[in-house]
Amino acid sequence: MTSPKKDYYGILGVEKDSDAETIKKAYRKLAMQYHPDRNKGDAKAEAKFKEVAEAYEILSDTNKKHTYDRGGVSYGFEGNPFDAVSNMFRQNQKTMYRQPVGTDNKIRFRATLSQIITGGKIMVGFTRHFACNDCRGEGSIGSTEVCDTCQGAGQLKSQMANMVFVTTCPKCLGHGQKREVCSKCQGKAYTSKKEKVEVSLPKGIAPLTMLQIKGKGNEVYHNGIKSVGSTYLVIDYPRSENGVSLDMGTIYATVRVPFNTIIAEEEVKIDILGCKKIKFKVDSTKKSGYQYQVKDAGITKGKDAFVKVFIDFPKNKLSEDDRSKLNEIMGEVYGKPLRQFKTTSD
Repeated sequence: MTSPKKDYYGILGVEKDSDAETIKKAYRKLAMQYHPDRNKGDAKAEAKFKEVAEAYEILSDTNKKHTYDRGGVSYGFEGNPFDAVSNMFRQNQKTMYRQPVGTDNKIRFRATLSQIITGGKIMVGFTRHFACNDCRGEGSIGSTEVCDTCQGAGQLKSQMANMVFVTTCPKCLGHGQKREVCSKCQGKAYTSKKEKVEVSLPKGIAPLTMLQIKGKGNEVYHNGIKSVGSTYLVIDYPRSENGVSLDMGTIYATVRVPFNTIIAEEEVKIDILGCKKIKFKVDSTKKSGYQYQVKDAGITKGKDAFVKVFIDFPKNKLSEDDRSKLNEIMGEVYGKPLRQFKTTSD
């Protein structure tokens, strides 16, 4: 059954063209202001809290928001108004409820292309979280007294129209007994520690690959059992650097070689970022910009290197005598200099 259309934007105090983040911030602020835990026995505050939750449910859902903006009637609240904010505003006696800490960590390591080409050991720093053993990561410890908020049920019920909503008691965190701030961790639930670990970086690893560091995640409790997770290292690096790029173990590079080196058809040695040398013989018949394929010169076995060579012509002003000699030699090879040319598509 639908209800008359409400001004959900007005309820949240935002403009109609507000983005999702603005709507979310407005909702958080109002939900905190009117949350029943902060307004015990205040029926008006509870009604306002449900109205705010209803507005957010509609405006945070793309399809519902689209229908609403086109003039559709309001949907009525379809979920538990406490669910959307329970993780943000659940409280024990003295401290805010903290989001559960997961067992695994994920961190990003920005490598250089040189590190990817050579591989080897890298040092990685990250932060681990350790659950307090006394309160098992909850920040509070239960007593034998029954929780006066939920009367020992561990849950709270609220009713709107003909619907009943059930949510975990924010004061006892679902235990049913009164909770006291843990004296060992002072309600912090977790301690943090910075660590450094040496990790083997494989040569030519693909960007955004994850490396698992086993046993170096967070120490947490789940259903009363302590477990230790892993830290996952996401390897990232620039796609190109100083004329060099990589693709799954293949090297692509660009260099400029002097004209006389090309004419002499010398074997050239290309320095790849100071960590690898590639050798090959240049061909004087190839145009400037020709890409040489060097077999098995890539990062990993069976991978090649592709080097694009641009010819550098003399930049210094030649003396009349040197210019005359060069013209004479070039004339013998190419004939007299041409003075008329036709356009081409190449």
